[in-house]
Amino acid sequence: MNISFLALLVGGGTFAGALTVFATLWYATERKTILGKDVAPSAVLRPASTTPMVRLLASVTAPSEREVLLQSQHRLTQAGFRGRAALAQWFAIRGAMTISLPVLAWFFLRPSSNVGLAIVGLTAAAVGYGIPALVVSTMRTQRQRRIRRAVPNMLDMLVMCLDAGLGIQVALEHVARELQTVAPELAFEIQTVHAELSAGIPRQESFRHLVRRTGVAEINSLVNLLGSVDRFGAGVADSLRGHAQMTRTRRTIYAEKRAAKASPALTITMVAFILPALFVVLLGPSVVHLGAWVAPHAHWGTR
Repeated sequence: MNISFLALLVGGGTFAGALTVFATLWYATERKTILGKDVAPSAVLRPASTTPMVRLLASVTAPSEREVLLQSQHRLTQAGFRGRAALAQWFAIRGAMTISLPVLAWFFLRPSSNVGLAIVGLTAAAVGYGIPALVVSTMRTQRQRRIRRAVPNMLDMLVMCLDAGLGIQVALEHVARELQTVAPELAFEIQTVHAELSAGIPRQESFRHLVRRTGVAEINSLVNLLGSVDRFGAGVADSLRGHAQMTRTRRTIYAEKRAAKASPALTITMVAFILPALFVVLLGPSVVHLGAWVAPHAHWGTR
């Protein structure tokens, strides 16, 4: 089999695997729970909403260490997948792709030697094993970026509610309702905090759950600030106002840092794509005229 067909097969399998990951994890998010509780390793592959096939496929790639399982669960939660069966389904997707891609590669390529069979099988298995993690990591980064972008506005609205005399719990409910359109991810997380507070969970524990579900540094700083305010009795509104200003400054610095990284990227793009075309446009006519002048003399010399 030629290289182009192999590249086409790997690309098609990657695209199909990505669609499978998105579809299955989207289905998992339809069963969201209010509390993203940790689970023991023995209970990871046996939630009430999974099937025996899902548990069987998940057992292929699921680790046995509890810390690794909790880290995977936190990544899925931070990516927006908080269903009870999301972790087991994610491991099932990884196991299915790890098994199916080598089989498909062998069926279409049919390598003639054992070395080729091993290379094709290992490559396809590695691609199938890594695609789910790559998709979740990308979605997690994008979701955290959207939440980080909406934190300063949320702090400003929270300060306004506190200055108006509202309590922290009522202010959170009002802010979540106002942010529902512009920042649905952050609004959902704040609604979850409000639901936990209404259920009687202590404020600091509920805020720690928020940090765990988002994984955003600005949220972590906000939780630490609220903890210090509760401990030392400082003014909540004044502290949040200063924290909002610091968050905006940090967001400006982050934007400037990304803008500074754009110049080297543009330079590489210009050198790789623009300069060759520019050289062809500028030097092409001269090369053509030179070839037209040299060709008759070279032909005459051969006689």
